[in-house]
Amino acid sequence: MKTAKNELNYGNVQGLVKNEPYFPNEKTALFTVKVKDDRINPQTQKPNTYMIQCTAYGKEADKLRGVKDGTLVYVRYHLTKSKRTDKLGITTIFNNRIADEVVVGEHLTGKDLIRVPYINDGIFQGELLYVYVNEDCETAHIAVRTEVESLSGKKLTNVLDFTAYGPIIKTINKFYSSGDPISLRYKIEMTKKKGESLTDYVITAV
Repeated sequence: MKTAKNELNYGNVQGLVKNEPYFPNEKTALFTVKVKDDRINPQTQKPNTYMIQCTAYGKEADKLRGVKDGTLVYVRYHLTKSKRTDKLGITTIFNNRIADEVVVGEHLTGKDLIRVPYINDGIFQGELLYVYVNEDCETAHIAVRTEVESLSGKKLTNVLDFTAYGPIIKTINKFYSSGDPISLRYKIEMTKKKGESLTDYVITAV
């Protein structure tokens, strides 16, 4: 999608539906897409598997009715961020992947699983806020701000956090300053810290 400032914000994920989609109401579907990395993890000698959670509304949610675990699905989505405060005053931040288009394929089993064409990439444009380089100097957190338009037409400001490694950090620090427009290509990865599964938007190109 294009944001309120005409910036690009879209991602593509293709893989297998994990479990069955959940419908908290008639117009909303929560679902998980299982994808495999395009690289081999040197520690396991296998590609990492990521569970990417998405949300679909309206017509796109209807396409997911009756979909079973193991069904091939393609999702074009955009990134948003939201927060929720509970009764105790504790605020939780959510990174959302909102489906703009859902294409449901066939249900795959057995040998068919070998030919799954996994896709996991996206483009995000916005205003660079800051680059925070970790102590190891090999990883950094990149904050980018943009405006998105909600389903009701309201303009919302979102700040998305991305992860960068090695040479990409040097490129950003060399050519970009806070306040500059920036365009990032990224993929979604999942990491576990203290038993909690975390979603990382890893920059692959600038």
